[in-house]
Amino acid sequence: MSDITRALPPRAATASARWIAAIAWAITVMVACSPPRVLADGAADATMDGATATQAAPATAALVSRDALVEPISEWLSSTDVDAAASAATLEGLNNHFAGGDLDPDMALEVLARAVAAHDARAEELLTWCESNDATATLRDWEWLMDSSTAPLLRNNLRLYLGRWYAQRGLYDESLLLLDQLETESVVAPATLLFFRSVCLHQLVESERARDEINALLTRFHSLPERYDAVATLLQHDLAEAQQGSLDEVARRMRDVRRRLAFNRSGNTVQEAEDRVVSELDRLIEEMEEQQRNQQSSSSSSAGSQQPGGTPAQDSQLLGGNGPGNVAPRNFDDTDNWGNLSAKQREEALQSLSKDLPAHYRSAVEQYFRTLARQASIEESE
Repeated sequence: MSDITRALPPRAATASARWIAAIAWAITVMVACSPPRVLADGAADATMDGATATQAAPATAALVSRDALVEPISEWLSSTDVDAAASAATLEGLNNHFAGGDLDPDMALEVLARAVAAHDARAEELLTWCESNDATATLRDWEWLMDSSTAPLLRNNLRLYLGRWYAQRGLYDESLLLLDQLETESVVAPATLLFFRSVCLHQLVESERARDEINALLTRFHSLPERYDAVATLLQHDLAEAQQGSLDEVARRMRDVRRRLAFNRSGNTVQEAEDRVVSELDRLIEEMEEQQRNQQSSSSSSAGSQQPGGTPAQDSQLLGGNGPGNVAPRNFDDTDNWGNLSAKQREEALQSLSKDLPAHYRSAVEQYFRTLARQASIEESE
C-alpha cells in the first residue's frame, strides 16, 4: 500500500464522495507544501527532488538545467547597473546550486526569485511580503508585475512565483489571473506553470481547460517531480469521470462557493456562482420530479388496466376516480429570496429540497444554503 493510500481520510458515504475527498486531500498536502529548501551550500534538498517519468518519450525535461537558469539571469544582470563584483558573486552562487545536477522546478523558481531580489527592491519587497503573510492578509496589486516595461525575466517569473503562492493558499482566482496569460517559454519552470494552472482550473470547475492543461503537463515533460505527477494523475482521473451538469459537478461548484465565502468574498463573481448553483439545483430537482411523475403515471396506468376478469381497459374508456383533480399552483416571482424566509420556512424548504438525494449530497445542499443564509445575516448586520 502506498503512502498516499495509507494517509487518505476516512471513507466517505459514497464512491463519489470518497474520490472527491482523496482529491481534496492530495491537493491540500501536495500543492500547499513548501517548495524544496534552498540549502546554505546551494545543494538541492534530497527529499524533494524525486522524479517520475510518466510518458514514453516527452520532448522536455521538467527539471531545470544550469543554462536555462543562469544564462537569463546573467543577461538581466548585464542590462542593469549592478556592479561587476556583485554580478559575479550572484552567478557563482547560482552555479553552486547545480553541484548535484539539474534543479527541481520549484527550487529553480525559488533560486531565481532570491537572486533577482538581491538586486531589485521591488522583487525583494514581494518576497518579503509573501514570507510574512498568509491568505487572510489584505492582498496587494503589484501593478509592476503586469507592466510591459518591467524586464521580462522579472515580470514573468515573479508572476509565476506569486501565482504559486496564491494557489498554495487556496486563492485560485487570484492565482489564475496571474498565470493565465503566461507562456511556458517565458518562465524558468514551465512544468510549475502548467501544474499550478491545472490545479486552479480544476478547483474553479473549469473542467475542459483543466483537462487540456493536465494532458499538456503529463505528455510534454519527463522527469516530473513525484508530487506533480501524483496530483496531476489524480486530477486527470477525476476529470475523466466528471459529467457536465451532473449532481457531482454542482457539488463541486457548491464547494467552490463555500471556499470563496470562507475568504469573505461576496462580490459579483460569488453571486454569479451562487446563482448558477441554484439554477442547476432547480434543473436537477425538476428532472427528478418529472422522473417521479412519469413513474407514478406508469404505475397508475398499470393499476388501472387491471379490470375484473382480466380484461384490459380500452384506450377510449374513461376510468373512475374520486379526486377533485385540482393541483396546487407553484407560485414563483422575482421577489422570492431564500435569505428572507423565516428559520422554520427555510428548514422546511431544505428538507423538501434534499429529501430524495443521497446522504452525501443532501448534507452538501443543506450546508450550502445555511452558509448563504449566514453570509446574508452578516452583511445585513454590517
